[in-house]
Amino acid sequence: MGLTYAQFKRLKPVYKRRIIMVGIIGFALFVLLLLGISRLISFVQLQMNTTRLQDTTAASVLQKDTMQEIIRIIGQDNASKLLTLDSTMTVQDNGTSSGIVTNLTIHMVNLVSNNQAEYWTVTANEKRATLQKTETRRENMTALSMRKVPFNSYFPALSRVTSAMPFLLENAPVGENGLYHFVDDFDNNQDPAYERFVTEDTPLVLVSSLGAVSKIANEFSLYNRYAPTKVSVQEVNEDRSTTKKTVLEEESFRFVMMFEVGNFL
Repeated sequence: MGLTYAQFKRLKPVYKRRIIMVGIIGFALFVLLLLGISRLISFVQLQMNTTRLQDTTAASVLQKDTMQEIIRIIGQDNASKLLTLDSTMTVQDNGTSSGIVTNLTIHMVNLVSNNQAEYWTVTANEKRATLQKTETRRENMTALSMRKVPFNSYFPALSRVTSAMPFLLENAPVGENGLYHFVDDFDNNQDPAYERFVTEDTPLVLVSSLGAVSKIANEFSLYNRYAPTKVSVQEVNEDRSTTKKTVLEEESFRFVMMFEVGNFL
């Protein structure tokens, strides 16, 4: 039988406190159970919306076949409606002239219709690469096409980083196992407001679709479209590094580097 309110009032204070504590603990456990179920559902949905790109890692992700596979999975036939929001890429000095990509993240939006947009993320590291649909929004996002570069021309642009590496290794050496970080967080990457980042110490560098690398004067105007990045370096701390462990310095901003968009060569 349950305890009536009248019976509860007649209980000694110590028993009242115990009953109240049991009620609070029970309610807290119920809330935690609901949160756990919610997180489990979110985790399952995330796994269902994640596709592993077979036989692909960061070192091999910037290839034409990978781009075509990504577009196929997303299911967008109109290339102008799959847009690149931002990207981050890390290249390691591995003792070669081209370095090796160790991390890549690209956020995209797929304009399904005038009132629906899907958000996708490409993530690649040294072990694997995945494509994940993170969100679907019921709103008109078509205005982004005026500010964001289409994925099918942006992705090949990033692949030109191998052409830029000899320049970086010569002009901003980091030592073997040191890192170069490329970040595109420009609000408008079709017409990026890069000028405020360009100084005598942090010059503008253009990488053409043919792989030519040029350091440009401040007053230069962009005539072609580029994938813009800000390049920071992490040099190896030779004094603290050992044969088993590499110690890196803090990131230091060095260049604004633009990769000309276009097709894979």
